[in-house]
Amino acid sequence: MENQQLHELHEAHVRSFRAKMPVAPELKPPLSELQSTVVCRCRPLLPDHDNGSFQAVTTNGPNIYVHKEVSKAGLVDTTGKINSKKFQLHASTSDGDDQSIYDLFVQAVVEKSTAGGIGCVLAYGQTGAGKTHTIEAMMEIMFGTGIEIVAVSCFEIRSDEVHDLLNDGEELRVLTGAEGTDNIVGLKKVETVEGEVTEVVGRAKSLRSTASTNANDQSSRSHAFYTFFLPSGGSLTFVDLAGSENKADAISHSESENADERLKEMKEINKSLGDLKECIRLTLVNSKGGKQQHIPYRRSVLTRLLRTSLDVSPTSEVKTTFLCHVAPTRRSLPMTINSLNYAEQMVSATNAAREAAKFKGPEKWSPKMVASWVEKLDGGKYAKLAESMHMSGKIFQTMWLNDFIKRVCAAGGSEADGNYIYEKFHDLVAESKKKKKVKKVEEVTIEIVEGKKTGPKPDAAVMYGAGLSAACVENS
Repeated sequence: MENQQLHELHEAHVRSFRAKMPVAPELKPPLSELQSTVVCRCRPLLPDHDNGSFQAVTTNGPNIYVHKEVSKAGLVDTTGKINSKKFQLHASTSDGDDQSIYDLFVQAVVEKSTAGGIGCVLAYGQTGAGKTHTIEAMMEIMFGTGIEIVAVSCFEIRSDEVHDLLNDGEELRVLTGAEGTDNIVGLKKVETVEGEVTEVVGRAKSLRSTASTNANDQSSRSHAFYTFFLPSGGSLTFVDLAGSENKADAISHSESENADERLKEMKEINKSLGDLKECIRLTLVNSKGGKQQHIPYRRSVLTRLLRTSLDVSPTSEVKTTFLCHVAPTRRSLPMTINSLNYAEQMVSATNAAREAAKFKGPEKWSPKMVASWVEKLDGGKYAKLAESMHMSGKIFQTMWLNDFIKRVCAAGGSEADGNYIYEKFHDLVAESKKKKKVKKVEEVTIEIVEGKKTGPKPDAAVMYGAGLSAACVENS
């Protein structure tokens, strides 16, 4: 069968699949309540770039379906049947409207920063999927809101080295401070007034490393960070990661003499992205409880500087939106599936961390969790005392009331404040112990009634073709 006929059959089956899709389920909890949000953005087909390809990705609320033609013995099925593999994130979109992306997934991060917190918007995915377009569009929309920005710093990571994009690309060192945080020594921070930010960022973008490749005429060859400092003391960082590549995509179609250089860049980019994926994988492993695995953040400069943004716990100091970018084309499917696999792991880690926090008794809280609880108690009424609560839940639980009241008064609170916070915390401890007893009884009851429990069955993919639908499992 001719390729054009197969192409038309594939498109017809994708349209059939979409017509039968159920209404997208609502996310619980709402996106605004999540500390880490993972979103898939699928760019539209580009007439000048994607000729001869059918729309191989469908987005539907939190669900993403990747369509792949059925093949037998390496030969494509002549009926044009497709397998549709499902992924689930917090949200997804194939809408090309940048303003909608900002309103739905970025605005909450900006609001966190303007209130004095730390925000991060991070774009990743394969090369040519639209990451740089999205990050630049999000920054432009933010500038257009009239937000006040007092200073800007911009840098890129290239070949595991940091280069200052506001200081002629000067190479800088990354050192670990006394508190274990990694800092860039000598990074230039440019103070700005109204109307100057766009020019400053434009200057930084002009210094960023790019090159023409088969996949993208303006392919980013580095990871770029743009950080904006706000009057509230908050900060917001937009991260545009270089895209993962294969050999065919990395080589320039117009500069064959630079093929070795492009391939070297590809290996360095893929290595740093591989380190990031390993950190994501182990974050998921650790979020499930049990023996904690060492997460190798120090394996690359990229993971060292993204460490706080990868904290998916509900008490994380950073509110982050991860924008996973995929291309809609058939030829991009291996990269698309790889990107979505890791995005799904990030979602699983986020969900597991939220569930763990629900059942973690206050007596097991870390000092940061205790301080966060005090800060949010009664709508922030005792936020000014949070900094003085740097103690673990175990210490708080065993502390004498009078000693606690002295601590509160020393921090500027009253005796009544101390009594109230102390009583509320110990009420939580008692309630947590009661829930644990109930949970143990339920688990024993389930085991007696059902016997040995079995794990959930894997999601089935859906095959559409010749007017029929059947369940099948796709190995990819």
